[in-house]
Amino acid sequence: MHSEKIAARYYVGIDVGSASVRAALVDGCGTVVAHAEQPIQIWEPQPDHYEQSSADIWAACCSVTKKVVCGVDAAQIRGVGFDATCSLVVLDKQFQPLAVNCEGQNHRNVIMWMDHRAVSQVELINATQHRVLNYVGGAMSVEMQPPKLLWIKENLQESWEKAGYFFDLPDFLSWKATGVTARSLCTVVCKWTYTSDRGWDDSFWKMIGLEDLVKDKYEKIGVIGADVKGHNLPCENQPITSRVAMICGTSSCHMGVSEKPIFVPGVWGPYFSAMVPGLWLNEGGQSATGKLIDHVVRGHVAFPELQSKAAASAHSIYTYLNSHLDLIKKSLPVGFLTVDLHVWPDFHGNRSPLTDLTLKGMVVGLTLSRGLDELALIYLATIQAIALGTRHILETMQAAGHDINTLFLCGGLSKNPLFVQMQADITGKPVVLSKEVESVLVGAAILGACASGDFASIQEAMAKMGKIGRVVQPNHEHKRRGTTMSSAAPSILQRGPGFTSNGEDKHIVVPKEQTATLRKKIHMRHTQVKDSLQGKSQEQQHVIQCGVFLCDCCVLFALTDQLSGPMAVFIPKSPSSLYKPSLAPSFQHPLELLHLPAITPHFRNCFVPLDPDPVW
Repeated sequence: MHSEKIAARYYVGIDVGSASVRAALVDGCGTVVAHAEQPIQIWEPQPDHYEQSSADIWAACCSVTKKVVCGVDAAQIRGVGFDATCSLVVLDKQFQPLAVNCEGQNHRNVIMWMDHRAVSQVELINATQHRVLNYVGGAMSVEMQPPKLLWIKENLQESWEKAGYFFDLPDFLSWKATGVTARSLCTVVCKWTYTSDRGWDDSFWKMIGLEDLVKDKYEKIGVIGADVKGHNLPCENQPITSRVAMICGTSSCHMGVSEKPIFVPGVWGPYFSAMVPGLWLNEGGQSATGKLIDHVVRGHVAFPELQSKAAASAHSIYTYLNSHLDLIKKSLPVGFLTVDLHVWPDFHGNRSPLTDLTLKGMVVGLTLSRGLDELALIYLATIQAIALGTRHILETMQAAGHDINTLFLCGGLSKNPLFVQMQADITGKPVVLSKEVESVLVGAAILGACASGDFASIQEAMAKMGKIGRVVQPNHEHKRRGTTMSSAAPSILQRGPGFTSNGEDKHIVVPKEQTATLRKKIHMRHTQVKDSLQGKSQEQQHVIQCGVFLCDCCVLFALTDQLSGPMAVFIPKSPSSLYKPSLAPSFQHPLELLHLPAITPHFRNCFVPLDPDPVW
C-alpha cells in the first residue's frame, strides 16, 4: 500500500505564455498524465503597446488546473509550480489591479514583456552607463522592468502614486497561490537589476529618477525569498556549461551558464544563481520567433488556400507546409530552396546581440508569385533566418568565453521538426529534445515537486522526472555549403572576418560556379560608377571607391579600395546601395553589416541612392 501511494503522487506545472495558459498533471516519473490549455486576452491600444489582465490570467490558471486534476484525489496533488513571461503586473496597496494605459482601464494592469512603449526611458537609462548595465550585456532592453516603471511614473502619475506592488508575472502567480509577496531571485536578478551579492543598487534607481522606490526600501518591487544555494542540475558526460537551453515559443531565449562571470556584449547577464544555483547565467534572445513565423504565414495571400488544404488533410498548417516543402524540393536538400529568398527577422527589433529595438524586418527576393509554393518558401526562409539569429547569438557568446557544443530545445517551436533541423544545421550543433513534448510544463511541475519536499533537491527531481528524448544531429554538409545555400544571407557573411576600422578589405570566397556571373555584374556596376564620378569632388569619389557596390536592386557584390581592380564578394540581399567601411568602427560581428539601417544614423552621409546615375 505504501509503495502505491508513492507511485500515485502528482505535481501540477502551469505555464503562462504570451497568448495562453497551459497546465499539466505530471507523475513522479515525469510523465504528463493530463494537459489543458486556455487562451488569454491581449490588448494592443496603440502600436508597440501590449497589455493583459492579471485577473484574466489567474482565472485561466485556475481553469486549466481544475481540468487536469479532475478526478484525482486532492491529497495526491503534492505541489504546484509556475513559469511565466517576464511581464509587469501593477497592483495598488490593497492588491487591486491598476491601469497601465491612458484610458484608465484598471483591469488592463499588465505591461507585456514584448511591449516597447518605453523607448525614450530605456535610452535615458542606457545613457547613464551605470555599472548595473554591465550585467545586461552593456545596454538595458526596453523589455526589462526599469524602463517600464519609469514610463508609468512619467505618463500615468495617478497609477504611480496609487501603486503598492510591482510584480514580475511569475512572482504575481506565486503570491496568488500562497499569499506570500516574496520575489524569486531569478526574476529580480534577470529583469530588475538586483544582484545576489550586493542586492539593490540605490545609486542606479536614484540616477534614473525612481528614487521613490529607494525611499520605500524597495517594498513595492520586492523582498527576496529563500536562498537556494547548494542545489544544482544533473549533467551526464558533458558539463552543463557546455550546453545552451533554448526556450522557443512566441519569442526565444538562449540560456547558457558558466562557473565564472562572462560579460557578453549584447547578451543579458551574467546573473549569479538566477537559473542554476551557484552558476552564472547569460541570456540571449530573439523578440519574435513563433510570433514572426505566424505573422509571415498568416499574412500571405495564399494562407486561405493553405488553411483549406491543411484542414482537408487533417494536419496543422505547419505540418502541411513541411510536407509541401518536401514535395517541391525534389533532389535538393530542403534548405537550398531559398537560394534567392532572404528574410531579416528583426520585425520587433533585435534583442541579442545587436540590442537595437529600432531594427525592422525585411524580405528580399520576392517574385510576382502568389501561390502556396511561394508561401512555403517564405515560411522556410523565416525559419532559417531565426536559426541564423541563434547562430549569431551563440558565436557572440563563444567569442566572449563560453564553450558551447549542444542545444537543448523546449517550447512550442521545438514541436516543429523543420524548425529543429534548421537550428541544428545552421548552428552546426546537435539539438536535444525532451522525452515529453510538453517539457516546459514538466519543468514547472519539477519546481512544484521540489516545493512539496518529495525530493531533496532540484538535482534529484530532475534526475527522476527529466528524460532526454530525441537527439537531432546537424547535417554538416548543409552548413559547409552555406555559401551556395543562401538560406541565409547571414551565414555567408559569417564566413568572412568582416571589416577593420581602417577600411581594409576582408573578402569572402565566391563559389566557382558563380564567379563568371558576378564578374559581369561587378563590371556593369563599375562602369556605372565610373560614369557617375565625372564632375564629383574628391571626397565623393573616395566614398564610392571605398564602398560596397550594389550591382542590382538587391545584391551587394563588391568591396574594393581600387576602382580598377575590384575583388568579388558575394553578400546577399541588402537594403542599401553604398557603405563606406573606412568610416565604420570595428564590428563585433560581420552579420551587423547585413542590416545597414542599424548604422545609418551614424554614417548617414556615406549612403547614396541606388540609381544608374545617382543624384548626390
